[in-house]
Amino acid sequence: MSKLFSKSTMGLYDSELTTSLPNDAVEISSELFLRLIEGPSQGLQLSVDTDGLPCLVEVKPSHEEASVLERKWRDAAMDQTDWLVARHRDERDIGGKTTLEDQQFSQLLAYRQELRLWPDAADFPDIQKRPRSPLWLTDLNSSQ
Repeated sequence: MSKLFSKSTMGLYDSELTTSLPNDAVEISSELFLRLIEGPSQGLQLSVDTDGLPCLVEVKPSHEEASVLERKWRDAAMDQTDWLVARHRDERDIGGKTTLEDQQFSQLLAYRQELRLWPDAADFPDIQKRPRSPLWLTDLNSSQ
Protein backbone atom coordinates (compact mmCIF):
# COMPACT_ATOMS: atom_id res chain seq x y z
CA MET A 1 0.00 0.00 0.00
CA SER A 2 1.53 3.32 -1.13
CA LYS A 3 0.65 6.90 -0.34
CA LEU A 4 1.25 9.25 -3.23
CA PHE A 5 1.18 12.93 -4.16
CA SER A 6 0.71 14.51 -7.59
CA LYS A 7 1.99 18.03 -8.20
CA SER A 8 -0.09 18.41 -11.39
CA THR A 9 -3.37 17.67 -9.62
CA MET A 10 -2.29 18.78 -6.12
CA GLY A 11 -3.89 15.53 -5.05
CA LEU A 12 -3.15 12.86 -2.48
CA TYR A 13 -3.70 9.25 -3.41
CA ASP A 14 -3.79 5.85 -1.75
CA SER A 15 -2.75 3.07 -4.14
CA GLU A 16 -5.21 0.66 -2.51
CA LEU A 17 -8.13 2.98 -3.25
CA THR A 18 -7.10 4.44 -6.61
CA THR A 19 -6.60 2.54 -9.85
CA SER A 20 -5.76 5.53 -12.04
CA LEU A 21 -2.85 7.67 -10.89
CA PRO A 22 -1.42 10.81 -12.52
CA ASN A 23 1.91 10.26 -14.30
CA ASP A 24 3.74 12.56 -11.90
CA ALA A 25 2.53 10.85 -8.70
CA VAL A 26 5.39 10.31 -6.24
CA GLU A 27 5.41 8.12 -3.17
CA ILE A 28 5.36 9.84 0.22
CA SER A 29 5.51 8.48 3.75
CA SER A 30 2.33 7.50 5.59
CA GLU A 31 3.19 10.06 8.28
CA LEU A 32 3.46 12.90 5.75
CA PHE A 33 0.26 11.72 4.04
CA LEU A 34 -1.63 11.94 7.35
CA ARG A 35 -0.20 15.39 8.16
CA LEU A 36 -1.22 16.63 4.72
CA ILE A 37 -4.74 15.22 5.15
CA GLU A 38 -5.12 16.85 8.60
CA GLY A 39 -3.62 20.21 7.55
CA PRO A 40 -6.80 21.96 6.37
CA SER A 41 -8.53 21.30 9.70
CA GLN A 42 -5.68 23.26 11.32
CA GLY A 43 -5.91 26.20 8.94
CA LEU A 44 -3.11 24.99 6.70
CA GLN A 45 -3.15 24.59 2.93
CA LEU A 46 -1.51 21.99 0.71
CA SER A 47 1.36 23.45 -1.30
CA VAL A 48 4.59 22.38 -3.01
CA ASP A 49 8.09 23.15 -1.77
CA THR A 50 11.07 24.11 -3.96
CA ASP A 51 11.83 20.42 -4.58
CA GLY A 52 8.30 19.78 -5.85
CA LEU A 53 7.31 17.83 -2.75
CA PRO A 54 4.08 18.42 -0.84
CA CYS A 55 4.09 20.63 2.22
CA LEU A 56 1.64 22.63 4.30
CA VAL A 57 1.57 26.41 4.41
CA GLU A 58 -0.32 28.78 6.63
CA VAL A 59 -3.27 30.36 4.91
CA LYS A 60 -3.37 34.11 5.30
CA PRO A 61 -6.85 35.46 4.67
CA SER A 62 -7.30 38.53 2.49
CA HIS A 63 -8.02 41.84 4.22
CA GLU A 64 -11.67 41.45 3.27
CA GLU A 65 -11.88 37.90 4.66
CA ALA A 66 -10.08 38.93 7.85
CA SER A 67 -12.49 41.85 8.27
CA VAL A 68 -15.50 39.53 8.02
CA LEU A 69 -13.97 37.14 10.57
CA GLU A 70 -13.13 39.99 12.96
CA ARG A 71 -16.65 41.39 12.78
CA LYS A 72 -17.98 37.93 13.63
CA TRP A 73 -15.57 37.75 16.60
CA ARG A 74 -16.65 41.23 17.72
CA ASP A 75 -20.35 40.36 17.43
CA ALA A 76 -19.81 37.18 19.46
CA ALA A 77 -17.89 39.11 22.14
CA MET A 78 -20.79 41.57 22.40
CA ASP A 79 -23.32 38.72 22.60
CA GLN A 80 -21.30 37.02 25.35
CA THR A 81 -21.54 40.11 27.58
CA ASP A 82 -25.18 41.08 26.93
CA TRP A 83 -26.40 38.99 29.84
CA LEU A 84 -24.01 40.68 32.27
CA VAL A 85 -25.24 44.14 31.32
CA ALA A 86 -28.90 43.05 31.52
CA ARG A 87 -28.41 41.32 34.89
CA HIS A 88 -26.61 44.31 36.40
CA ARG A 89 -29.26 46.75 35.21
CA ASP A 90 -32.08 44.50 36.41
CA GLU A 91 -30.47 44.12 39.84
CA ARG A 92 -29.95 47.87 40.08
CA ASP A 93 -33.48 48.71 38.85
CA ILE A 94 -35.15 46.54 41.47
CA GLY A 95 -33.01 48.14 44.17
CA GLY A 96 -31.15 44.94 45.01
CA LYS A 97 -27.49 44.24 45.55
CA THR A 98 -25.63 44.05 42.24
CA THR A 99 -23.40 41.09 41.44
CA LEU A 100 -20.90 43.34 39.68
CA GLU A 101 -19.17 46.16 41.50
CA ASP A 102 -19.63 49.63 40.02
CA GLN A 103 -16.02 49.63 38.80
CA GLN A 104 -16.51 46.27 37.05
CA PHE A 105 -19.68 47.50 35.36
CA SER A 106 -17.86 50.63 34.15
CA GLN A 107 -15.03 48.47 32.79
CA LEU A 108 -17.56 46.23 31.07
CA LEU A 109 -19.27 49.19 29.40
CA ALA A 110 -15.91 50.62 28.30
CA TYR A 111 -14.91 47.25 26.83
CA ARG A 112 -18.20 46.99 24.94
CA GLN A 113 -17.68 50.50 23.55
CA GLU A 114 -14.20 49.49 22.35
CA LEU A 115 -15.82 46.49 20.65
CA ARG A 116 -18.34 48.76 18.90
CA LEU A 117 -15.53 51.01 17.65
CA TRP A 118 -13.18 48.15 16.67
CA PRO A 119 -14.20 47.90 12.98
CA ASP A 120 -13.37 51.62 12.51
CA ALA A 121 -9.98 51.41 14.26
CA ALA A 122 -6.80 51.94 12.23
CA ASP A 123 -5.46 48.50 13.25
CA PHE A 124 -8.63 46.61 12.28
CA PRO A 125 -8.65 43.62 11.53
CA ASP A 126 -5.29 42.78 13.20
CA ILE A 127 -6.12 40.10 15.79
CA GLN A 128 -3.17 41.19 17.93
CA LYS A 129 -4.75 44.65 18.32
CA ARG A 130 -8.22 43.49 19.37
CA PRO A 131 -9.87 45.20 22.34
CA ARG A 132 -8.87 43.35 25.50
CA SER A 133 -11.54 42.31 27.93
CA PRO A 134 -11.09 43.17 31.61
CA LEU A 135 -9.16 40.45 33.42
CA TRP A 136 -12.07 39.68 35.76
CA LEU A 137 -14.29 39.08 32.70
CA THR A 138 -11.74 36.70 31.17
CA ASP A 139 -11.61 34.81 34.49
CA LEU A 140 -15.41 34.72 34.66
CA ASN A 141 -15.73 33.35 31.10
CA SER A 142 -13.09 30.66 31.67
CA SER A 143 -14.80 29.44 34.85
CA GLN A 144 -18.15 28.86 33.12
